Amino acid sequence: MGESQNEEERKTRCWEEESPEMTRRTPGFLVAFYILAAAAPLYAQKDAQGHEYSSIAGFEVLNGRMWVAAATNTKLAYLSAILDEIQLRAVEKAAETIPRPGIDSVAVEDLIGNEWALGFALGDYQKTLDALYSEPENLLVPVVVAVKYYCTPKLKGDKTAAQMEEILIQLRKSARPSAAPAPKP
Repeated sequence: MGESQNEEERKTRCWEEESPEMTRRTPGFLVAFYILAAAAPLYAQKDAQGHEYSSIAGFEVLNGRMWVAAATNTKLAYLSAILDEIQLRAVEKAAETIPRPGIDSVAVEDLIGNEWALGFALGDYQKTLDALYSEPENLLVPVVVAVKYYCTPKLKGDKTAAQMEEILIQLRKSARPSAAPAPKP
């Protein structure tokens, strides 16, 4: 029992100390996620049905209503968290698939390029999302979905205008809240 108590004290002390080693281990996306999770209720707006968030597979995610109300720094932090997650998944996937020691940066960049338009900054994505959510019919589209399926193809320029319009139609349809079943008499 004394040994486990010492271990617990060591862990607590380790997190309380501000050492460069611990700072490096804290992924930026986690920090941004916690900041945004705490700030989201301040920015979220309810639509006529009371929806502050959109739902993906039963999980609530921030949508255009939060985006429109958020400050620029909050928007950039949210996009930074999304990019950090994309980069982390790319590094993990490259580490799994590359048989030789080390991680091939070209392979990682290719994997990132599947989900983020390489050469474009967070501000470019912010402007694209600002334009998307300036149209009220797009407000229920989740931000993470809009980044992957709308912003990235738009910034890459690899879709025609008709294809982009079809993507928007599909995003709007998928973002509609499901109608609650009518109560049985």
